[in-house]
Amino acid sequence: MAVKVNFLNLFSGIRAKNSGPFTLLLPFGTNWDKARSRKLGMRGFGMTLNKPGLTRAAGRRFLAALIFLLFPVSLLQAAEKPNLMERWLVNDSLSGREVDHSPWQNLLDSYLVARDEGESAFNYAAVTSQDQEVLSQYIIMLGRTDVDRLNRDEQMAFWINAYNALVVSIVLEDYPVRSINDIGGWFFSPGPWQEKRFRVYLINLSLNDIHHRILRPIWRDLRIHYVLSCGARGCPALAAKPFTGKSIEEDLAAAETAFINFGPAIRQIRGTGVTLSRIYDWYGRDFGEQEEDILAHIKNRARGNLAVQLAPVGKISSYGFDWDLNDAAGQTPGD
Repeated sequence: MAVKVNFLNLFSGIRAKNSGPFTLLLPFGTNWDKARSRKLGMRGFGMTLNKPGLTRAAGRRFLAALIFLLFPVSLLQAAEKPNLMERWLVNDSLSGREVDHSPWQNLLDSYLVARDEGESAFNYAAVTSQDQEVLSQYIIMLGRTDVDRLNRDEQMAFWINAYNALVVSIVLEDYPVRSINDIGGWFFSPGPWQEKRFRVYLINLSLNDIHHRILRPIWRDLRIHYVLSCGARGCPALAAKPFTGKSIEEDLAAAETAFINFGPAIRQIRGTGVTLSRIYDWYGRDFGEQEEDILAHIKNRARGNLAVQLAPVGKISSYGFDWDLNDAAGQTPGD
């Protein structure tokens, strides 16, 4: 089978057949061997992979690996800017209503494995079909919540818990996977971040909607980046208890301290340079206008030996991120 890739413009689309050449049209230019797309009458760049016995599925896996080597996840999944959905500004400042997150707490108690402070993993492999249904029903229950009648703190806790529960649900649907980025998202189809999986007031929402169009623009609190667990080792650890309106300030502060001092915020310190989590690259503007603002933010929250190590640091050398799944397969909460 021949696997052929044509690199054309953004709107060229995708074509695939179960047999014969597999033609993939991507929105990136390249200076590889020039090719001509006769069917579309457009010039582009491409390559053809010929290998005896190569199946279409194997070809797709090869191409996915190749493209992720050429175009890192940070490029393919560029960070979105905050873009307010004004509909979610409605709230009841006098409300004392609380959302019941006990089903989520029970699931965390059963399957979350705390490794070190600031680090945890989820035992996806151990989740029973019954508990997967409990999670689904919890998410449905959240979707039926009268969010407008909650106060601001309870709303913030609601959206954070919804995001984290949705991530676990998405992974479970496709488990086993090496990374959440392996789920869906075959180019122009919705991936885990864009797919509208959560329904509130008949409005379908994606993970990106919750993150970039609700939480970030409404609360404008940079600590949001420390509480959304995206299912990767490089993300903040999944909290051992649900967020609540009554404890939201304490929970945000604890998450910030844990991510910086014990989590993946600091990847390497060498001399006067530091390698940081790519979260500070994707959302740098949320932490300040300049590189110095990011460093000041981290230094001001560093404790003990880390604070000493960071004292001479004056520049960000690079950024990195671990997209491997936060999987605790084979471990139990007691380990």
